[in-house]
Amino acid sequence: MVLAAGLLAAVFAVHPVSSATAHDYLADSNPQDGEVIQGGLDAVSLTFTEAPLANLSGASLVAVTGPDGGTVSADSPTLDGASLSVPVEFTGSGTYQVVWQTVSSDGHPISGEFSFQWENAGPAPTAPAPSAESSAPSAAAPATEPPAAAPTPEPAPAAAVEQPGEVPLWVPLTFGAVAVLVLGTAVYVVSRPRRGHQTTPGRG
Repeated sequence: MVLAAGLLAAVFAVHPVSSATAHDYLADSNPQDGEVIQGGLDAVSLTFTEAPLANLSGASLVAVTGPDGGTVSADSPTLDGASLSVPVEFTGSGTYQVVWQTVSSDGHPISGEFSFQWENAGPAPTAPAPSAESSAPSAAAPATEPPAAAPTPEPAPAAAVEQPGEVPLWVPLTFGAVAVLVLGTAVYVVSRPRRGHQTTPGRG
């Protein structure tokens, strides 16, 4: 019994328990879980701790679905050593879901899923620069002058309008002149000496 225990201890010391007794697992991915990608991605790749079994047809699957739930990845992935990759065609900005499964090197199936954000990094549209012809003023087109201001009409002189009840100035002047003339004539007549009939002496 003691001899058997010693032999087992010697075997474990020379050949320790291999890590292959544990299942393989996903070591890395591109893109990673929760990563935000600004365009420039044409495939999703997964890297495992050990190379998955390659002799099982259809044992590996990598499916990528877009924001609308449609599949954007190819039907089957490509195995290269410990990596699986699948081409994708993005349909628009949003969250993409990755679901994968494969068979680890010890023959056990493993699977998992993760998501990432993809944003369209296309160039922003720019407004066309104005051409030289459109920016320069046309020589044929006459310059528009502001309309000349209409002359302000001068107010017409106010006509002399006789107010009702008013006597024209010439009326009292005329009457005054006539009165002076009549008065002068009367004074002249009154002051003129009267001539009586004179009798000649000696005639009876």
